[in-house]
Amino acid sequence: MAMAGEHWRVVLITTVAPVAGALAEALHGLGHEPVAVMSARRRRPGPPSPWSITDATAPPGVDVLFPRDRHSIEALMRACRPDLAVCWGYPWRIPLSALEVPRLGSINNHPAFLPRHRGPIPVSWAIREGDGSFGVTWHRMDADLDTGAILAQASVPDRDDEFSFEELGPRMLGNWWRKDVTLFVNPTGDFSHGDRDGVAFHGLQGRIHDLLFAEGVEEEAVKNG
Repeated sequence: MAMAGEHWRVVLITTVAPVAGALAEALHGLGHEPVAVMSARRRRPGPPSPWSITDATAPPGVDVLFPRDRHSIEALMRACRPDLAVCWGYPWRIPLSALEVPRLGSINNHPAFLPRHRGPIPVSWAIREGDGSFGVTWHRMDADLDTGAILAQASVPDRDDEFSFEELGPRMLGNWWRKDVTLFVNPTGDFSHGDRDGVAFHGLQGRIHDLLFAEGVEEEAVKNG
């Protein structure tokens, strides 16, 4: 159990530079220490996008880790001696052995109101299905994808004047994360998913599939999820 006033070593798991920066800033503000960013190697040739984790875009003062594949994540995680791992925007299914390395476990931000829109590209699925709003779910990570116990949820209204994730992303982070990260490791009440019967795992289809993998996401890892 985490105690108030503790100083945590935190590993950030993401391939998205603005996400890494926002999480690092929030954690520093709460008195914790982001020690590393766990990124993923690009599988396709070409220059990195402005959102990619590089030496230039990573938060200052952290180690930047590029595992060769998902099976090497555990060893890198152990070397960081983390208290907590925070994931948001990662293309590989992470082995349970790696997720269990941090003393307080590993948590993930899934941009949907779980259990709705489990799986990849949930924002695109919310738009496709005309939801009218986007969900944000922080949940514990387990051996499956997007099935761990729910810790906190919020709804983010869709706005007609918003056309990029650069605009939507900060609203999804939300002020409640910045106020009290202990919420995510000391939940109160029943935050489990409960009965998932009839809840679809949304995969990749058509042009969405082509666009995603054009950016170098490892298709095999998503299929294995």
